Amino acid sequence: MFKATHWGKWISERSRLVGYQNQRELADAVGCRSEQVSRWFQLNEPPRQMRKGFDRMLAASLKIEPEILFRGFREFSPEIASSINKIATDTMRRKVLAMVELMPDDGLKELARVGELLLRSGHVLQVA
Repeated sequence: MFKATHWGKWISERSRLVGYQNQRELADAVGCRSEQVSRWFQLNEPPRQMRKGFDRMLAASLKIEPEILFRGFREFSPEIASSINKIATDTMRRKVLAMVELMPDDGLKELARVGELLLRSGHVLQVA
């Protein structure tokens, strides 16, 4: 399994793979200054909070989900990051639909409760 240790290097590599030739191009896509992108490239860890919607714009510019950008970067290489979203979403959707069809109402309520707890805790579900 891929193990990234430096967030800035990960997003730098991902931006190159997406087709940005330099920091200025990525900054234009995100809607920020190139100095901001330069600071992001220097960070070991993602910032706790990004202003002005830069988190969503950076993820969209890198063609990945925010969860991959901010939490999943440690587990997935920049080369496969965009394919994780589709695979995980499609597989998870099929598994959940199959489970829901077989569950009694109490089971659905428990599933919703656990899902809420996971969302609040910030855990990312991994598809087996």
